[in-house]
Amino acid sequence: MLAIFLTKLQTDPHLFVYVVVTVVLSITVHELAHGLAALRLGDMTPKVSGHWTVNPVVHMGLPSLVMLLLFGIAFGAMPVDPTRLRGRYAEAVVALAGPLYNLLLALLAATALGAWQLAAGGQVHGVMQENLRQFVYVFSVINLALAMFNMIPLPPFDGASVLAGLVPAYRRWLATITDPRVFFGVLLLVFFGISQVEGGITAPAKSGVDAYLGWLYALVGR
Repeated sequence: MLAIFLTKLQTDPHLFVYVVVTVVLSITVHELAHGLAALRLGDMTPKVSGHWTVNPVVHMGLPSLVMLLLFGIAFGAMPVDPTRLRGRYAEAVVALAGPLYNLLLALLAATALGAWQLAAGGQVHGVMQENLRQFVYVFSVINLALAMFNMIPLPPFDGASVLAGLVPAYRRWLATITDPRVFFGVLLLVFFGISQVEGGITAPAKSGVDAYLGWLYALVGR
């Protein structure tokens, strides 16, 4: 079973707050990136549907927010009409925009953290600075994890739409799956698989952020 993330509120309240704030902000930016790409490519659905907003409740919905508080897992949605998009690879571009923005946020946060620690000589002064350092680190790890997670090439993840937009054969295969319960089953299997791995999807993301920070320190140290 998925561990109850809500228990972190008692055992590690700082981490609980860091994760909740980061996920809400990151999913909101992720969905707005999809919407921005769609608008630029001719589809006004994000605005018409009322999703062109920074309100996270609109993008995530109450069920997703409850799942975040209980299990540390959440999802969002941005309505897009593929038939209104301009360009052969427009659908792939729209799908790719969300993960790319998460990757950008991860890089910006990790770079800021690395620059700060280098400027401070690796020293952190005071509880407030340590809390801020931990938050920026969690922010970078979770955004990298979201970018990786969403690029899984299976519905309902963005990676499936990217692949379908680039490979017609894959799109035709997806069209043969008419039962939405299949996609729901895939989602449950992925969540269950992640829950069985120590550190879940954040484990490889943490390794990636640590490697990037190490590269920054080595680069400046030359």
